[in-house]
Amino acid sequence: DAYEKHLKDRRKSAGYVQQSVGRVRKICLFGKIERVTQITPSRVDAALSGIESSPKTASAATHNHYLGAVKTFAAWLVDESRADGNRIAGMKERPTKGFETKKRRPLTPAELDKLLTATAKGVEHHGMKPIDRYAAYLLAAFTGYRRNEFGSLAPEAFILAGDSSHVSLDAGEAKNDTE
Repeated sequence: DAYEKHLKDRRKSAGYVQQSVGRVRKICLFGKIERVTQITPSRVDAALSGIESSPKTASAATHNHYLGAVKTFAAWLVDESRADGNRIAGMKERPTKGFETKKRRPLTPAELDKLLTATAKGVEHHGMKPIDRYAAYLLAAFTGYRRNEFGSLAPEAFILAGDSSHVSLDAGEAKNDTE
C-alpha cells in the first residue's frame, strides 16, 4: 500500500500504478515471497518461471517487464530504509531482439466487416451492449488504440466540431507514450 501511494504521489498514471503493483504482487505470489528478506534472485527467478508457464505471458518482453517492476520495488524498499540491500539489482533482462511474439496489424476490410456484423447481431458481453461494442471496435479500427487506452479516454478527448473531428489520447496513457 505504501509503494502504491509512492507511485501515485509521483504522478504515475492509474494504469501504470495498477500494472506495476500487480506485477510485484504476482512475483511475490509465484515466488512465495512473504518478507522483504525473501526477495532474492532465486525466488524471483522461480516466480518468473511460474508466470512464464502461461502462454499469455511467455515472451521475453513480459519477463523483462515483471523483472523491472520487482527491481524498482526492491530499490524503493532500500531508498525507504525498509530493506538493508537490494539483492536483485544485478539481475539481467532477457534479450528481446528476434523474440517478438506478436505482430500487430490492422484488420483487413473483410475481417473488420465480419467482426462488426457479428458484434451487431450479438448479445451483451463484458457489460457492454452490442451497439457500444460495435462503436468501440469501429473506433479501435480507425485509431489503432488498444483496449486499455480506451479506458483512459474522457469525453473531452472527442473533438467532434469543425472540419477535422478526431480523438486525442494523452501521451502518458498511450502504450507508445505519444499523443
